[in-house]
Amino acid sequence: MASWSRLFPGRPEQVAQARLFTRSVLAGRPEAGTAELVVSELATNAVLHSASGGEGGSSVVSVLARPDGVLVGVDDLGSATEPAARAAEDPGPRESGMGLVLVAALAKEWGSARTAAGWRVWAELPAADVADAVS
Repeated sequence: MASWSRLFPGRPEQVAQARLFTRSVLAGRPEAGTAELVVSELATNAVLHSASGGEGGSSVVSVLARPDGVLVGVDDLGSATEPAARAAEDPGPRESGMGLVLVAALAKEWGSARTAAGWRVWAELPAADVADAVS
């Protein structure tokens, strides 16, 4: 199993760098596109909804490639509330708030856990052949 991680400054333009990092380390794997999209959502949430987006903030993107799929995660500097997917019936504006709904739809499993610094949000993506068999 190969594992990579990288620290990114907590600025919006760094989300594109997190996507590039993910795509680069998973080059040639069929899960690369899905993993890139999921990391984009998680990194965006870290910048917008946690202390990672504040002055001097940062987050860490991790990618673990396994034979049965890919595990991606973003560690941020925390917020007052636990990351949660927005309920479909939530009447609020739709300009934002749907990122974790998308992550949940793409992932075999996802979740969050408190860390010493903040929150780790992760998603397990099945191998492409497994995902195709389920669809």
